[in-house]
Amino acid sequence: MKLKIKESVLDGFKVVKNNPVILFVGLIYAIIIKLLEPKNLAQLLDGELSYNLYDFVYSYGGLNLIAIISVSIFINGVIIVMAAKGKKFSTMSAVKLVASKYIILLLSSILVFAVTSLGLIALILPGIFLFIKLLYFEQAILLNNKGVVESLKMSWNVTRENWLGIFTLVILISLLSLVIVVPIDFFSRYIADLIGGILIVPLVATIYTKSYLQLKK
Repeated sequence: MKLKIKESVLDGFKVVKNNPVILFVGLIYAIIIKLLEPKNLAQLLDGELSYNLYDFVYSYGGLNLIAIISVSIFINGVIIVMAAKGKKFSTMSAVKLVASKYIILLLSSILVFAVTSLGLIALILPGIFLFIKLLYFEQAILLNNKGVVESLKMSWNVTRENWLGIFTLVILISLLSLVIVVPIDFFSRYIADLIGGILIVPLVATIYTKSYLQLKK
């Protein structure tokens, strides 16, 4: 099925509007990410680097980054399930489903990151191509009960003959996110981060999920 970009975007907004609990999940995400930010990030930006290996790894993003990525994968999964299942599927049920699939999600995320990174290192364009082709691996795992390799294969097949449309959708969502967050960031980075977590993260995951379900018809 050919991707209908406008329909995917409008469906995404409609889901978030009709199920505001998704925004609450986004709020939880924003709070957790703020708590996990490197404690001495300001010092790092000012050039005051620590020569203590532990301080560098912990305070400047090593363990924090791992924790942030781990939380992001989980929260994104919960939003995907809620967006697909609707109001009748409780938040706790979504959490339990994601928890049961978390190891597969984590391994798949690592694999996708490695593959797309190699593509970007090669000539950039292969990386972009692979990013689009593997965009829906999380949906395949959570909504179609696929494994690590199977989820990548399903995403690859779903995006067949729709690569350009999905690429356009990704660019559109990216621009929309920038239009919303960047002006706020000029006044307050903290508020911009909060808006990003509460609104942008849920909206992006929801729109991608609705586009996936559309392509699966």
